[in-house]
Amino acid sequence: MHPDNQMTDDQVNAAFRNLRRIKKQYDSKLDGHELAALMIGASILEGFNEGKRITGALAKLDFNKKHIGMILKDLTGVQWSRNNVSGYYFMP
Repeated sequence: MHPDNQMTDDQVNAAFRNLRRIKKQYDSKLDGHELAALMIGASILEGFNEGKRITGALAKLDFNKKHIGMILKDLTGVQWSRNNVSGYYFMP
């Protein structure tokens, strides 16, 4: 990823390929909340680290933006954290 947190087109395309693969693999194995949490975590790992980018990316994969936003907020401080500089990240 570039230092200014902007992804190249190739990085975005690769991220969406990976997210689609993960969704396909776990869609029938997890309930809605579990799948949402998994996909949010995968989005963060793929480089989507701002709330609007996470909800927007997952909306393109047919997730409900409000549901994703709720899970993102509810699990902040539990599964990931957030700061005003770099956005969402996994806690050490």
